[in-house]
Amino acid sequence: MANTLGGHNSGYGDGVTSQATGSLGTVASGSTVAVGVTYLQNTSETISSVVDSTGSNTYTLCSGTSANGNGGFVAIYRAVNVTGGAAFTVTANFTGSAGEVSVFAVEIVGADTTDPNDGGNAAYQAGTATTTDAISSGATGTPSAAGGFVFAVMSRQSGQADILAGTGFTFLDGADGGAGFWHAGSEYLIQGAAAAVAGTFTQTDYTGDTVCAVAVFKEAGSGGPATLEQEGYRIRNDDGSESSASWKAAQDTAVSMTLGAARVRVLLDATNDPASKAVGLKYAVNGGQKRSVN
Repeated sequence: MANTLGGHNSGYGDGVTSQATGSLGTVASGSTVAVGVTYLQNTSETISSVVDSTGSNTYTLCSGTSANGNGGFVAIYRAVNVTGGAAFTVTANFTGSAGEVSVFAVEIVGADTTDPNDGGNAAYQAGTATTTDAISSGATGTPSAAGGFVFAVMSRQSGQADILAGTGFTFLDGADGGAGFWHAGSEYLIQGAAAAVAGTFTQTDYTGDTVCAVAVFKEAGSGGPATLEQEGYRIRNDDGSESSASWKAAQDTAVSMTLGAARVRVLLDATNDPASKAVGLKYAVNGGQKRSVN
């Protein structure tokens, strides 16, 4: 199932112990919800939890997506195979009063429902002497599959500036501002071929420090080879067509036979969306060379 964009929204607060997004609308059960959190540490605050309005979903940090520098922090969380609902919101909670908090949430429809994470990165970037900065999270590794949903967030240390999405990305939501003049922002793209990717933004009219993070979420059915388990076997006589030949013995019953043509039926229980995977069957005699069954 291909990844598609669902509902999304953001929220902003300064000097808060918790911050919610606006409503994402109705989120479908089975979706993945990705959440980007940026904030300025006033003393030693950390993110204590990320929750949503259903109270039923568990949010965990996406590997490689947290970074900090000069008091600015960024991280991306996700909940998989969520219990959905109407007027869906997400809240980030802190251990103390955090400054310049921006929370971005996006629903990813069609992501893998077991473990969709397929790479991430994050970086702190010091401001330059120019009035235009190219902001980057740094590149992920190469995702394991094509069609990944790429979600990126960035924030300045303070104030607003013009923020543009990076090349190939579509801007999603801003926080603390309006009309393109934001304190922080989020963006997404859906990949074609699998390739390393960085979250990138351009900001103008501001030369201060920034933090930026990116995470890739693979689509359902793209997670590696299918897992196959043999449930049983049955051997039939070579005395007719595939539909008319008689069985030699009951299912899961070993038989002895002379070498020659034999029809063997093996029942397989396949998981991880085998319809999108090419699988084959091989056999070996007494641990010898494996031969393909055509």
